[in-house]
Amino acid sequence: MKFPDEEQFGKAADAAVRTFSLKNNGWNAVLASILRIKGARVNRTEFLRQVFEQLPAGRTWMSAETMQELAAKRIRRHTIETSAASAAAGLPGGFALLATVPADVMQYLWHTVVLAQELCYLYGTADLFSEDGRLSDQGNGILTLAVCLMLGSRDTETENAFSALYRALKERALKNPSFLAVTARFWYPAAEKAAEWLGAKLAGTAARGGLSKFLPLIGAAVNGIASYATFSSAAVFLESSLRNAAKAAAEEQAHGGFSA
Repeated sequence: MKFPDEEQFGKAADAAVRTFSLKNNGWNAVLASILRIKGARVNRTEFLRQVFEQLPAGRTWMSAETMQELAAKRIRRHTIETSAASAAAGLPGGFALLATVPADVMQYLWHTVVLAQELCYLYGTADLFSEDGRLSDQGNGILTLAVCLMLGSRDTETENAFSALYRALKERALKNPSFLAVTARFWYPAAEKAAEWLGAKLAGTAARGGLSKFLPLIGAAVNGIASYATFSSAAVFLESSLRNAAKAAAEEQAHGGFSA
């Protein structure tokens, strides 16, 4: 995947600053801006084909062990790339900081959104985008909740809603309208709350600087090192949440839960 350049991140961030208030529906607009950056939308079919074509002969991709190995590879790749960009952002002449959403923060969020899609697809969710290319309500919800979890929220409601929405996005569950309706009443309020939390986090910290303010553990002098640890641990937590949700979905299926 070609790494998006500074100009793309800058334009996306600048557009976000001009067109919305971060304290209100800001996160949805930020997400829309991120998804307009090259490479931000993961094509589910192409991604899964490329990943599974690399499996050694005889390996069963549906096994829990294989899923974890594949997920770990994606996490390592994005961790290395975002850490390299963070290190560059901490140096003079690095990413230019914009008024409200600095380019290095947009870069960090870009990797978070892309990785969230990849992990969801690895663990069996249906396409997060509709046939006309629009992000579905469920897709918006699960990306919002995923980013919220990766940026430090450990609210039980958020974790439970993420798990429920994951189960709703399993392909078999999508054929059961009643299950979708029930889960929507549960996850939608949590996703709205998560979006508000993300908007407030962006408005309250990103306006005062880059990643060193957005992620307080990161200082300008050690951006790359701290970003590596921060992104890696956040990504591992998201993968663990997906793995647990997948296990819960399998148990539901086995005990006569939602059906195809």
